[in-house]
Amino acid sequence: MNAPETFALRTGAAVLFDVLTDLGVETIFGHTSGAVIPLHVELNKRLRRGEPCPHFIMCR
Repeated sequence: MNAPETFALRTGAAVLFDVLTDLGVETIFGHTSGAVIPLHVELNKRLRRGEPCPHFIMCR
């Protein structure tokens, strides 16, 4: 039996932004609320690290 592989745990927000970036999405639209806070947190992390990510346009 092989040793168990270790996988890096990623949030759903991280996976979403990876997929959007891979697909070439340049702009996303959204709003602020409790349900989407993890997306804003991940977007902020990526911006601070200088990683590519879509532009976010906030709708009111």
